Amino acid sequence: MPMKILYYSQYFPPEMGAPAARIYEMSKRWVVAGHDVAVMTAFPHHPIGRLYDGYKVKSFDSEIEEGIRVYRNWIYIAANKGKLKRIISYFSYAVSSVFNVFRVSKPDVIIATSPQFLCAISGYCASKIKRVPFILEIRDVWPDSIVAVGAMEEGFIVGILRKIELFLYRKSSHIVVVTHAFKRYMVDHGIPEGKITVITNGVNPNLFFPMENAPLPEALKNKNGEFVVTYVGTHGMAHALTTVLNVAKEFEGRICFVFIGEGAEKSQLLQKKEQENISNVLFIDRIDRAEVPQWIAASDLCLVHLKKTPLFETVIPSKIFEVMGCGKPLLLGTAGESRAIVADAKAGLFFTPEDEAELKVALQHALDNPEEVKKLGKNALEYVKKHYDLSMLARRYENVLTRVCNV
Repeated sequence: MPMKILYYSQYFPPEMGAPAARIYEMSKRWVVAGHDVAVMTAFPHHPIGRLYDGYKVKSFDSEIEEGIRVYRNWIYIAANKGKLKRIISYFSYAVSSVFNVFRVSKPDVIIATSPQFLCAISGYCASKIKRVPFILEIRDVWPDSIVAVGAMEEGFIVGILRKIELFLYRKSSHIVVVTHAFKRYMVDHGIPEGKITVITNGVNPNLFFPMENAPLPEALKNKNGEFVVTYVGTHGMAHALTTVLNVAKEFEGRICFVFIGEGAEKSQLLQKKEQENISNVLFIDRIDRAEVPQWIAASDLCLVHLKKTPLFETVIPSKIFEVMGCGKPLLLGTAGESRAIVADAKAGLFFTPEDEAELKVALQHALDNPEEVKKLGKNALEYVKKHYDLSMLARRYENVLTRVCNV
């Protein structure tokens, strides 16, 4: 039976990144399945810290994107730096998206995705206003993650956030998490196991697929056949990309390192490249999501890296599935659940997060064993098609919504 679904997320295309992609891909599939889907989001500005071309900030606006009703809410736009401005930005969306729920028709269920918790609080408040079930989606354990990257220290504010965390867990009708480790974390904090469903991220095979004859991006045409290692995503505190720059110079003339995207740490990375005259590192500004597969196709290895902290052993970066969908191998600097997936797939080379010596060994191994690297890419494609197709995951999520709504 068709449902009316309202999805709270501060981020949505044309913004890039895991949250925007997940909400868009799930919503699109639910529309095809016959449901009425609306997304309560902000005007696009992340991660560049300025409004995207073609948009004008208003108190409220709406548009239709592939059958999805997209509600744009006022937000104070701040660059991805400076704690106070970012907090104000989060609050502005949280408040406006609650007030604007009076402008939309009553849904059957409200989903709110976190991080950050202000978005989740907005979804919870909206569910009380509309008197409908509330599903809390956890893509990152917050506030632990902001403490882990050094953005905040343990103290009074973090203590309040932890109380909000448990409040939302308990008050939600159901919780959807993206890793099994998150589920274990919540069970350890007293949340009933039956209240939690794991629905991982996955891959859209119509967008991320092998492109053997894809044209080489213009920026790589003068690289003279060098081995290409590409990172696509946020350049933030959690990603510790300085580790890669510290070893890059040793592979000049043999490996070209490509970093695509934006983030709070990008200016520091660019400064390091210039100061140390690292000639084999290429920085590319944010690109459209549809262009990402072409860059992956031009790469020999695709890098995924996270800061070394126990918390990040519980996460699975969504870009892993996209790289695998393109039939390319991973150079993985993560631990825990994400490493277990790639190891089970026999789809990558590994190094301990932030360990420069191990990264050098992995890179040299790739240079010395090109046929093995290609085989890893083939393994990746076979594995992700079998286990992480987004259509399959969206149906599983749809079943959760059906149970919660009793339809």
